Amino acid sequence: QRAIGTTIHDGVGIAILRTEGAPESAALGISYGDTTGHRHMDLLDVQLFAFDRPFLTDLGYPQSWASVARWEAHWATHNTVWSTVPNIEVGRLSGRGRLIRCLSFNGIQILEIEARRWHGELDESPTDLDSRPDVMSNARWRQSGVNFRRLLALIEKEEKGVVVVDLSRIQGGSEHWRTCRGLNGSFNSDDIKWTGRPGNVVNEGSGRGDEENLGHPDQAGLSWMDNVRTAEPRSHWDGSWQSSREKEVHLDVHQTRISESTDLMSARATATMGTPEESSYCYQTLVWRRTPDNEQETSAIDLVMEPRIGAPVLSDVSGL
Repeated sequence: QRAIGTTIHDGVGIAILRTEGAPESAALGISYGDTTGHRHMDLLDVQLFAFDRPFLTDLGYPQSWASVARWEAHWATHNTVWSTVPNIEVGRLSGRGRLIRCLSFNGIQILEIEARRWHGELDESPTDLDSRPDVMSNARWRQSGVNFRRLLALIEKEEKGVVVVDLSRIQGGSEHWRTCRGLNGSFNSDDIKWTGRPGNVVNEGSGRGDEENLGHPDQAGLSWMDNVRTAEPRSHWDGSWQSSREKEVHLDVHQTRISESTDLMSARATATMGTPEESSYCYQTLVWRRTPDNEQETSAIDLVMEPRIGAPVLSDVSGL
């Protein structure tokens, strides 16, 4: 097989870091373009494929076109960052990113992307097509004042182990979010003390799928996540997702830094059509939420992840 190497299509907004060799043992990709049509709200979504297995993915083709906007295409079901802006509902076209830097040396590849959230303002007499929030072809695009930045590193370790460094920054807007579904299976951490609470991620007084009591329209996907657990605040902890299909497959995650007053939750994420028990998948999504004091304040969430089959390569992880 031919070694492909790292691929960067900055004009389209897709970048993929790959380990050396053919075939590669791991690939880490990020989406940051503004292409329209059949589009998810996946600005700065990061996906990970390693050891012939998907570790971080989107949900792919929708269960139904009736559910795609609130679930499969929604930002909350992706491994990404978000910020809600008062009086702005953006639809599926969520912004545009650009490459800041890309470095590669001695088994370490680094990629840094920044992005801005945009929103469309329709003309006074739009056509039916133009009024669709996922198309907005007749819109005037405005900046929303929200800026994102992600720095990714794909590090090759001994015996074909790989480590992912993922540093996220969010600035602007009224509420900052970071979501990661991890593996289809369970999530456990000896460092976190969880407390169960009723309701969904958005509102503890609302049930699964209650979209009538949202703090903002952008929160629709979060309302379908239930079995919520809240964590005691900690700047550093270690945890791991375990695959429900292959028990020896894990995705370890180490939180090395978060901004003060950041809430961490875990919630069940299942297909929206039918009951959770009827779903073909069940993720334990991690959700970080923070309300900044002002629009200039930046929220930070720094993670280190290790996809593995069997024993881990990392013995200890600490923040700088």
